[in-house]
Amino acid sequence: GYLKIKVPYAGDYSIREINIPEGYEPEIKVAGTGVEWSPIDENVPFGFNVPDNPGDTVALHLQIVNNKPASLSVIKTDMDTDERIWDEEMELTMYTDANGKPSNQQLGIPQKMGDDGRFLFKTTDGYNFKVGDTVWLVETNPPKDSNGNPYKPIQISVYISEDIAYNNAVVTMENELEKSQFKVTKVGPSDEPIEGAIFEVYSDAECIHFLGTGTTDSSGVINFELKGKGPFYVKEIYVPEPYVIDSEVHIININDDEIPNLKVTNNKEFRIVVRKTNEVTGKPVANAEFQLLDKNKQPYRIDGQEVTGKTDALGNIIWNITGSQYLTVDTDDTFYLRETVVPDGYFKPTEDFKIEIKETNITEEGLYIGCYVFD
Repeated sequence: GYLKIKVPYAGDYSIREINIPEGYEPEIKVAGTGVEWSPIDENVPFGFNVPDNPGDTVALHLQIVNNKPASLSVIKTDMDTDERIWDEEMELTMYTDANGKPSNQQLGIPQKMGDDGRFLFKTTDGYNFKVGDTVWLVETNPPKDSNGNPYKPIQISVYISEDIAYNNAVVTMENELEKSQFKVTKVGPSDEPIEGAIFEVYSDAECIHFLGTGTTDSSGVINFELKGKGPFYVKEIYVPEPYVIDSEVHIININDDEIPNLKVTNNKEFRIVVRKTNEVTGKPVANAEFQLLDKNKQPYRIDGQEVTGKTDALGNIIWNITGSQYLTVDTDDTFYLRETVVPDGYFKPTEDFKIEIKETNITEEGLYIGCYVFD
């Protein structure tokens, strides 16, 4: 496989390969001793000088190696969804291997993602690797998702096989989004934990981009672990009886020092139904009028209006303060009902009717489900 060339005179010579196999590149290396190679001109592929008296020693051994241009194709995917990651700002840098970790020797320049979502490292572009080498790909600028949430930076080693170098086999790098932890604590007006409240989490204040949901446990707590670094927007969508749902959208900002805890307090909603019946027949009594009194037997007011009601055909009071059967208060104090108008044929009660909300059970079924019913 050797070709011996003799030249007649001392002086400068150059060698150029004129029949290069298709798909390859020539690379001429000094393979022996004799005389030092000295470039004649940077435009000359390979130049050398033959001294005046070389003697019988071979002036120079040259090795001409034909290298097939190699490439390394890389794509990025999301570890949880397997979907492609597209971020034109992210950056990959190639390094040589040093005992199983990236060395300080960088190959080529850092590369950005191409229009096709790939990174393509080619030997013709200065990335000097060959089949059998191990290189490292290091994220010097980690990617972000479409909402701007950062992925955890990674680095991987790649063994350059013939399949990778010459057959366009694609190397996949999987990234996992950074995750944040926070908790929501749900309590009542006496700081009692509320179990069964449901919260939804969004990435925007308009609550359009849904991220997750959770239900409070027996301690009134939900522990969230969600993708991204926030801020997160938390919205209550359900709370058990007798509590009033919280309509505020809460914002949670994440910091690395502690796990944020959002505490949401709900007031109770007392749904009071006064049911008037005939003592003998048990049938409903209509047109009896009542007034709600506070614990001091003074008229109870909401928004400046006294709370009064008249029983309907079913013997139920409809509170005219709201136009519904329900009265919302934020206390569990004692109330009194005073019958102010008695239907014809009935005696007026001599005492006010005492209402103890905190000692009364909520009706769990039937027409009055969720209500405090007083006969």
